[in-house]
Amino acid sequence: MGFTDYKTLFDKIMAIDPKIRFATIFDMKGNVLHSEHRKGMKKPTFFR
Repeated sequence: MGFTDYKTLFDKIMAIDPKIRFATIFDMKGNVLHSEHRKGMKKPTFFR
């Protein structure tokens, strides 16, 4: 793929749907390249 701007990819993923809470981008070996939670999200009610 040759994509190295993982923050931009993360932003595009998060823009797909406001219900997406977090995204993690891995390489083919399973190494985490970028992981982040949506800012301002509250815990779901089933965790309270």
